[in-house]
Amino acid sequence: MSRTGPIRQSCFVWRPGLHAAVLVVSLLSCVSAFAAPPRCEDGSRPHPTKGCPEDYEPLPGSLQRQSTYISMSVPTQMVVGQLYAVSVTYKNIGKATWTNDQNFRLGSWYPPDNLTWGTSRANLPGPVAPNETVTIPFTVRAPTQPGQHGFQWRMVQDGVEWFGGETPAPMVNVVASNVTGYIDGMSGAHLVGWACSTGIETPIDVHLYVGGAAGQGVGVSSTRADLPAGAGVASACGTQGDAHGFRIPIDGGLIAAHQGKTIHVHGISPVGAANYEIGRSGVFVVPANQQPVVTLVSPAHGAVYSEGTVIRLSATASDADDGVASVSFVVDGATIGVTSPPNHFVDWVVSPGSHTVQASVRDTRGAVALSDSRTVHASKVSGAITGLRDGNIVGWACSTHVPGPIKVRVFIGGPEGAGLSAGEYLADRAGPTERAAQCATGSAHDFLITPSAEVLQAGLGKTIHAYGVSALTGQPVALEGSGHHALSANQAPVVRITAPQATTALTTPATTLFSASASDADGVVSDVRLYRDGALVAELSSAPYQVQLTGLGEGPHTLRAVARDSRGASGSDEITISVSAPQSPASAARRYVYDAQQRLCKVIEPETGATVMEYDGAGNVIWSAAGLALPDAGRCDRESAWSSGRRVDRVYDVRNRLVELRFPDGRGNQRWEYTPDGLPSKVITSNDGPNAAVVNSYRYSPSRQLIWEESTLDGGSPLSIGYGRDRNGNLSSETRPGGLTLSYEPDALGQARRISDSAGTLYAENIAWHPNGALAGMRYGNGIEHQGVLNARMLPSQLKDGTASELLYQYGANGDVSAIIDRQQGTAHDIRMGYDSQGRLTLAQSASFGGDGAFRYTYDVQDNLLSVQLGGVRSQQFWYDARNQLTNVRDAAGATVTGLAWDVQGNLSLRNGRKYDFDFGNRLREVKEAERYAYDAYGRRAVAYDAQGQRLRAMYSLAGQLVHEERRGKGASEYIHVGGRLLATRSPTGVTWTHVDALGSPVAVTDNTGSVVERRRFEPYGAELGGQVKDRPGYTGHVSDSATGLSYMQQRYMDALLGVFLSVDPVTAYEQPVGQFNRYRYASGNPYKFTDPDGRMSRKDIEAANQSFLLEKSKRPVDRLVDMVASTIQDARGDIKEISSAAHSGSGEVPIAAVISIASMATPVGPEIRPAVAEVRSLIATHGRTMSNKALDRLVKSIRSDGAVRESLVVTRHEGALYILDGHHRALAAPRAGVSEVPVREVQLPWGAYKSPADLVYSAGPGY
Repeated sequence: MSRTGPIRQSCFVWRPGLHAAVLVVSLLSCVSAFAAPPRCEDGSRPHPTKGCPEDYEPLPGSLQRQSTYISMSVPTQMVVGQLYAVSVTYKNIGKATWTNDQNFRLGSWYPPDNLTWGTSRANLPGPVAPNETVTIPFTVRAPTQPGQHGFQWRMVQDGVEWFGGETPAPMVNVVASNVTGYIDGMSGAHLVGWACSTGIETPIDVHLYVGGAAGQGVGVSSTRADLPAGAGVASACGTQGDAHGFRIPIDGGLIAAHQGKTIHVHGISPVGAANYEIGRSGVFVVPANQQPVVTLVSPAHGAVYSEGTVIRLSATASDADDGVASVSFVVDGATIGVTSPPNHFVDWVVSPGSHTVQASVRDTRGAVALSDSRTVHASKVSGAITGLRDGNIVGWACSTHVPGPIKVRVFIGGPEGAGLSAGEYLADRAGPTERAAQCATGSAHDFLITPSAEVLQAGLGKTIHAYGVSALTGQPVALEGSGHHALSANQAPVVRITAPQATTALTTPATTLFSASASDADGVVSDVRLYRDGALVAELSSAPYQVQLTGLGEGPHTLRAVARDSRGASGSDEITISVSAPQSPASAARRYVYDAQQRLCKVIEPETGATVMEYDGAGNVIWSAAGLALPDAGRCDRESAWSSGRRVDRVYDVRNRLVELRFPDGRGNQRWEYTPDGLPSKVITSNDGPNAAVVNSYRYSPSRQLIWEESTLDGGSPLSIGYGRDRNGNLSSETRPGGLTLSYEPDALGQARRISDSAGTLYAENIAWHPNGALAGMRYGNGIEHQGVLNARMLPSQLKDGTASELLYQYGANGDVSAIIDRQQGTAHDIRMGYDSQGRLTLAQSASFGGDGAFRYTYDVQDNLLSVQLGGVRSQQFWYDARNQLTNVRDAAGATVTGLAWDVQGNLSLRNGRKYDFDFGNRLREVKEAERYAYDAYGRRAVAYDAQGQRLRAMYSLAGQLVHEERRGKGASEYIHVGGRLLATRSPTGVTWTHVDALGSPVAVTDNTGSVVERRRFEPYGAELGGQVKDRPGYTGHVSDSATGLSYMQQRYMDALLGVFLSVDPVTAYEQPVGQFNRYRYASGNPYKFTDPDGRMSRKDIEAANQSFLLEKSKRPVDRLVDMVASTIQDARGDIKEISSAAHSGSGEVPIAAVISIASMATPVGPEIRPAVAEVRSLIATHGRTMSNKALDRLVKSIRSDGAVRESLVVTRHEGALYILDGHHRALAAPRAGVSEVPVREVQLPWGAYKSPADLVYSAGPGY
């Protein structure tokens, strides 16, 4: 057969005569043979390099490889898994020599290559020549399964063939080996016993468990059972040897963790059998270990040693049930030495301080015990020279932890051995309480040493050295402070006033703590005396040196403190404090007096004094007098007021229309003329000088709409405005004083769509409006596109004018502006705001403001502005008098930078030395050396003369907008408006377009090419950034005056740097709820939310900007008159006796209630009740009566023509909401006419058909 040919595998070779049982075994072996390595045809393994024999010779084999079985030595019985020595003897009867190198081996047979006995091959002991006999010794391992196992072998040349006869197959009896053993008991600290695996000589491992056998208890240790155990154990194990004993230590850790738990021992079978518990497992328990005992012999508790002394720490130790392993000595928690039996002591150097000493013992099982704790002390000399008192050397000295005084040696001029001895003294004087802690015993360790006259004479000015003598060693130790003090003459005590500080701001009536500190470097302070303005207020012999001062009046006060020492020397300190009036009054009261007919006859207010009024039989106010010193709230005082020289008279015609108004000095006198149907046709208003009258004349269309108005000054050339209207009555054109005609091209709602003039100039086109009347978009005449975006609350969220301006607005929950983002000029021009709980502006931040970029404002309870801060630029405090009027503005150093004074009617009379002249009608007539003014019928400025007499002529439309101006020889300018804001200015130099923010303040000006020619920025309260006030419309659209720095708001002037008006607000405190107590404040303290359109009342301009202000242009003069002239008080609900501001909420909102006014048109004509107003969207309808579309359109046009809803809606309040009882159609028409607020009259149920709140449920109705 070829060496390279396939190898045929065979499970067995059948030979005649094989027993059937052998055949079965061979068949069973066949199963594993298929998974065995390849074999040659004769059953042998292939040679690693030569492969199988080239020629296969069937049994009995070739003459080259022949063998004859001779004998075999094998035990008849074995123990499972154990090793046994066996041998097989064969004779080589072939021609080849057997060698291991030629792969001759004795192989297991029956079946071939089985591993029953742990191996399948046995090496030859050496070469076997032909005809030699060889005994092959080898070691086998008994099978792990007990029973009868055949033992048969045969010669083989691996890789060639099996050859010769096989050995007999004797059956070997393999017996099992089981774990057995026994716990003998405890021997000292050990558990002893024996364990084995039967029939196996080799020692086995044992495992110790406590609290239960394996699987239940806790394994704690293991060991090998290999100690001699005696012949009986050998017999029990079935072994010849007895090395099966064990000795398991039961140490302290095991005892501590498992004391009292049962003990279990498992023998570990070496042959994979069960690991049985040995005998008496569970009988014994882990014993308790008795604690060792240690006693500290030395040192004694409380012993005192000199620091640095070497002392011996010693102890005795014992243990009742085993032995002592070690003793440790512990000082202050740290081990300093460990000893072993029998001697237990260590030496230790005592360091300064007190120490805790303790001994610790450990027994042989690991149990630990401690001795008692003892304290020892290391004493040292401690002390100091603390100074000189009254010429005496004072200090303290002690040997710490040693009771009793020690000696003190004193030397002058140098240390011991170099200085002059001043004697030896005893430190035995009582000291302060802390001395006991410093010396660790007692407190009598102080000394007071009086140098002798000789020592003083010789040592004056020389240093002092002191030594404490140790009570233990007698050695002197230098005290602290030695060499730092010198003998000197008596020094005066030092006293300092600690409170108040000279800079402390105190207001009347002032109360303050007057306190001082006093000390004496070389003595004792005997007393301190405190003086106020030269008068002794306290004499104190011990600290604290203080007294409470009360009732300090306004002005400077001198405070002086004088301290004396025990030798009579004294020292003093003095400061001057200033007490001023409070920055603002704590409260303000407004009182109202009524006559016998329950008519208001007198109002008493802090700013204006008393205003007295009288009525005619029809209830008209026929005269009034303001600024009177008549504080009696129980009297009308009409007689005194009549003859006061401050009386303002009114004359009415038979129709109760005002026809004449007369003031004491004639300034502001008026004569009124009317058309037959009651519309004003002419109003003549007197001003300064005999010919200084302003005449206002009016003409009306057949539908009684204003079509022409004229203003004439001093009989000169008139200024007039003509109004053209379409067939619907809407304003379609306007002819200005210079003859220029503007065209508006109104839509069906009367809103302008395109504005141009007769000269061909286009000002705006493609004008679009939001449904609520807000300007939505347009194209300026220079091509710039305007876009106005509203948020969900109908507030402006974006105002974009091409590249000229783009502002984004953000709001808080209350509608306050929280941020204005300038997307055109960048983040440096963004403004972010903060407000207090009353909605008043407290913070405005923008890098463009300069300084630290943050304006900060504070207010009092009456809304007075108390401070303005702009870091690095401005720091101002505002001070008010008892009349609630601003009198001083002070800088950070307290110096007054602005001083103000006021007249009896509450108008500014003096500002930093410049006089302001107001007339009896509260109109500013002149600012000395700056400007003087004349006014028209409605209190609007008609002319202003500067200090050189040059005239500025102005004309306002009846809607209140500046439309024409002739400025001091510079020609005439026309101002064009749209949607209530300035659109463009036509001047002799050309047309410019104005771009405004949501308040109407100009932020940019562009020319006819669309290029920005000017940018303007304003502080929060309107001062122009950059400091230059421009003579033109400025902050919120009002005219600015460069000569005075004021903002002219028509009925009043406002100082933007101070943030206040110069005259009182004609609207006084609100009722229900109380508000508007401050009569000078601007915009309710919230200048980003409110404006003041005509100087009389704040308005939410951030919302009002959404309504077309052009609607105001169509108001009739008679309606304006109703706004300007006060009505009587007879419609007021209930009598108002007094309103106080002490708990004023600070709200700037107009409540749903009557508004009490002292003077309308800034004229003291008596009280006015303005109707309460409410937002239409806040009212709740209760009925839906039908109305034709035609009738509704007529109502919308009427409201639009009037500019407002004239007749009040009747409402009632229920659960905080207002329900409409009458006026549903007016509420429906108002928003369509661009009016968001309507007048309301609140009543209580029952009213008409409404009997109870149950009737307020909405229901549809058939109509009227």
